[in-house]
Amino acid sequence: MLAMEKDHNGSIYDSKYGCGSLLNRLCEEIADWAKDKGFDPTDWGNFPEKLMLISTELGEALQEFRKIKCIPGIDTPNPTDNFSKEDKERVSNIGFELADAAIRLFSMAAELDFDLERSIAEKMFVNEGRPYKHNRRC
Repeated sequence: MLAMEKDHNGSIYDSKYGCGSLLNRLCEEIADWAKDKGFDPTDWGNFPEKLMLISTELGEALQEFRKIKCIPGIDTPNPTDNFSKEDKERVSNIGFELADAAIRLFSMAAELDFDLERSIAEKMFVNEGRPYKHNRRC
């Protein structure tokens, strides 16, 4: 059960998923870094383009996944089987692409003044009330 509270603004806040604004500080630091590196800040005019850039990073992660020759737990019975040297590199690349997507997402959240931490906590509260797998197969 989630421990929901209301903050001084009357918004619902979940003390289970909240973490003292650490996530929001990270979002701000990433947005500052992006500005220092010359990236255009997100605004509502370029919002669709910025969303698609996140999608592109996720697509690149999928491309790396498709190159893996032997996936432990799927192609072999033991999920702890060792990857080949090439597949280890691909797995590492997947991590980098996921990081790129998160970096872009966190920067957007800060630049558009979203309290991402609060949004996640409130969304998790909503999700807690949903049925197992939201009544879907996967």
